[in-house]
Amino acid sequence: MRFKAEASLLKDKVSSAGVEGHSSLLIGDSYMNPAFFLDLERLYGDKDILLLGINGSCARDWREILPFVVGKSPYAFVIHMGTNDVYEEDREEDKVIKDIRYVLDRISREHPSSLVYVLGLPHRDDDPRKKQAVGDINRALEDMCEGHPQRAYADYFKDVDVFGLVDGIHMDKEGYSSLHRALHQAGFHPKDKQLAS
Repeated sequence: MRFKAEASLLKDKVSSAGVEGHSSLLIGDSYMNPAFFLDLERLYGDKDILLLGINGSCARDWREILPFVVGKSPYAFVIHMGTNDVYEEDREEDKVIKDIRYVLDRISREHPSSLVYVLGLPHRDDDPRKKQAVGDINRALEDMCEGHPQRAYADYFKDVDVFGLVDGIHMDKEGYSSLHRALHQAGFHPKDKQLAS
């Protein structure tokens, strides 16, 4: 497994949090990493969420990382993966779609009580071939969610200008505000943090 050290840290984080039925797990690439998730306190400060992003991870990595990290079923998953497959690994969109479908189907089988919110991928540059790949993947993600009782698709990328990326890769605060709005519109309402007893 690639990223085994990072996955082990996430596993410890999930285990110590006691996520079953209450926490929302935001998983995937660096967009879901606390180091890059700007304005987290303002957007979700009072909510029971865990950011479980791994920098550089691809959808294919999460086929192994997900069952390693997550045992008990959380209240919800928010999924953001596939961007590195397209922009860093230059993988064919059919393979990326297959890997994300595998992750979503595994969640449906192993965590049938958990809600799943799937984030579309943003455009990181003006390369027409990669824009086409991202568009194809996003249409496939939307189709995977359409009519599925457990899943919802959140289309935040349409409001994120490629020039709103702070380092050419990660979103600025407005980008994360757009992500927050799209998740809210898709029905994502994470539970409040539990008070320590």
